[in-house]
Amino acid sequence: MKSGPADLRPSSNRYYPNKMGRALLIVLRETLLRDDYSELLSFARLSQYEQSLPEDNWVNAFDFVYIARLNQGLSEIYGPRGGRRLGIQAGRSFLTYGLSEFGTLAGISDLAKRSYSLQTKMRDGLTAVARLFTQSSDQYTWLEEYDMYLDYHVEQCPICWGRTADKPICFFTVGLIQEVLHRVSDGRDFRVRQLTCRAVGDNSCVYRIDKEPIK
Repeated sequence: MKSGPADLRPSSNRYYPNKMGRALLIVLRETLLRDDYSELLSFARLSQYEQSLPEDNWVNAFDFVYIARLNQGLSEIYGPRGGRRLGIQAGRSFLTYGLSEFGTLAGISDLAKRSYSLQTKMRDGLTAVARLFTQSSDQYTWLEEYDMYLDYHVEQCPICWGRTADKPICFFTVGLIQEVLHRVSDGRDFRVRQLTCRAVGDNSCVYRIDKEPIK
């Protein structure tokens, strides 16, 4: 078993609501084998959540440090490539779970059926997700639109909070964005690249999304 995360600071003073922390743990539990999930919680110093999940409410109490430790644990336990794959998978599952649990996301799947342009559906779906995080947590998120692409900005990113790395590591958010686009486009996939990351010394985490689907 790995010894645990290097960053054991008690708090970031930045929080997700309990409901989001609960959702993240549920999708990780469903994604990983039981023993691997237990090892991940142990690595992240979060074993208290193995038997009792965070409360199902919107109180901001799930620390960003917890999320960063979970992200680090995936890479430590499964290696960089495995951690990337599982981080993306967890991000996609988080969006799927959130469609039924987070009221402001309820209409995302319906966008695919509307007679809007594909670019409008993409923008509206990602804006809804950005608004949820900004209004409900200490993560400030917004969307910037250009002719050929969209940039999804995350300040105070919990995925890489307190981490250092030589390349971007916020795979969870990549997966989240991929799943939003998959749903609003009726099953198409789009190229999503993380351009900047606080873990490598950038001011914020920025993800670039091509407006044209992958053929």
